[in-house]
Amino acid sequence: MPATWIRDEHARSLDDLLELTPAAASLRAYRDAVWSDPESDPLLLELCRLRMAQLLGLEPRTLPRNAAAIAAGLDDVLLEDLPRWPTSPRFAARQRAALAFAEQWFLDPSGMTDEGCAALRAQLGEPGCAAFTMGIALVEAMLRLELVLGVTRATRS
Repeated sequence: MPATWIRDEHARSLDDLLELTPAAASLRAYRDAVWSDPESDPLLLELCRLRMAQLLGLEPRTLPRNAAAIAAGLDDVLLEDLPRWPTSPRFAARQRAALAFAEQWFLDPSGMTDEGCAALRAQLGEPGCAAFTMGIALVEAMLRLELVLGVTRATRS
């Protein structure tokens, strides 16, 4: 059930709701910086965002998608296999390392291991791993905010 303490009838999206706080501009700037970081991979970040949406019970095909991720190869065929990422031949080692890291982060952060982090670092390098980690933190928080505030555009699966 969405939060009911926000009574602004014009707030229909997360961006609308963020306008109610002085931190809105800073949060938007941070979001934009994460997605445009030259060390970041928008396809990896978007795959992980959509996987986290699935884990929250949302249908990822009903969420808006990042344009840079689409340009990098995100399509409906890849999304169809997203629940089967560990075994699907559609996912490369780089994508598997990112999805494994993101799922562990999302489901049980206390279970993060040096091995899991090393696998991600081996695929992305140190700067890429740092950018990806900041991206995962951001997309998880935004997904959860949209859900609790009742402004997600996704449908339940």
